[in-house]
Amino acid sequence: MKTTKQIGPRTVSVEVSAQMPAWAEIKINNSSTDKTLVRSIYCPRAGTRDGNPTITDGESITILIPQEVVDFIVAEFDRQRLEIEARDSARRNRIQAIPGLAELRKALADEERYEQVFREMMEDEQNDGVRPPRAPMVDAATLANQYPAAWALIQCEHMQRAANYAKAGAGRRAIERIGDGADPVLALAQADAEWGKAASEMID
Repeated sequence: MKTTKQIGPRTVSVEVSAQMPAWAEIKINNSSTDKTLVRSIYCPRAGTRDGNPTITDGESITILIPQEVVDFIVAEFDRQRLEIEARDSARRNRIQAIPGLAELRKALADEERYEQVFREMMEDEQNDGVRPPRAPMVDAATLANQYPAAWALIQCEHMQRAANYAKAGAGRRAIERIGDGADPVLALAQADAEWGKAASEMID
């Protein structure tokens, strides 16, 4: 999200998002004079909100910022941050409410632990199948078929953790859509299509 306000001769823009640091851009006569992290004047350890604090840009040039501009940046940063926190909280609540999600997560974790212990057993010469681990009581595949929305959400999470930025981005956007109320199965299909298109463009 981004908010812009005209303060005297200055055009001030403030933007905060969950994926990037907050920044403020100040322009005078349509020329950019500074672009810096908002936290450089907001965080008490990095600056002050009293008087006329200075902000240093990437070129190490110090610029004196009027207090009226600083007040707007700080207030807007706080407003946007709280709005993002409320949005993200609502998204988490919607995701946690997906039917079968907790059960499916537990079943997958149990199967992963079982496979790990089984591999360790086979590598142990003192316990090469003599004392096998107990198999999980619940089959994750059965739960995945029973709760397709939960399974789709987990697939989106796997995609989000991909090393490829395009694939990870498709997964992240799908999870955001699910958090906003979209059908998880449809969101996964859209993410797969988005990633498929990006992968094709990389090959071309």
